[in-house]
Amino acid sequence: MIRQCFLLMNFCCSTFLGFSQVGNLILQQKSKDVNAYNPSYPIEKVYLHLDKSSYNFQDTIWFKAYTTINENNQPSALSKILYVELISEQGTSVKRLTFQLNAGSVGGNLPLNNIIVKPGKYILRAYTNWMRNSDEAYFYHRQINIGAFQPPALSNAQNEPINFKVSFFFEGVPLVNGLRSKLL
Repeated sequence: MIRQCFLLMNFCCSTFLGFSQVGNLILQQKSKDVNAYNPSYPIEKVYLHLDKSSYNFQDTIWFKAYTTINENNQPSALSKILYVELISEQGTSVKRLTFQLNAGSVGGNLPLNNIIVKPGKYILRAYTNWMRNSDEAYFYHRQINIGAFQPPALSNAQNEPINFKVSFFFEGVPLVNGLRSKLL
């Protein structure tokens, strides 16, 4: 009886070890497949530096765009065209522009003249044609505020007029008391 239990345990252990070796071979093959896939289909990313986060209706959005590739974040030479879109709160594209990339970067602007009807939060989205092969989660997204923003009014607590005294001091000019001088 002990011998039969020993043989049964030996059989079970050798079977499990055999399957674990097969699983390890499958894992190694999958790892090779992934490593072969990455250089063939690199991941491209876009980042935009904006001049500010809130804009008025007649402002222009100025930006510098960078495209990078893989985890090294080296400038990408995959794409030559960058698409920049302004998307409303309802998810509709308000304006779409294309820019030619040069060595993975481009500077550009998006004028807001007469394209925004109501103030609100808009999404600035940027992507390349290569990025469209992947999920939209890889696109660059940034929320910006567009509307008639007014700076806060300055007021005096006692509502008294503010008196200013302005003085000019000349540096490096030798002025002599009592002697007529001409300043240019």
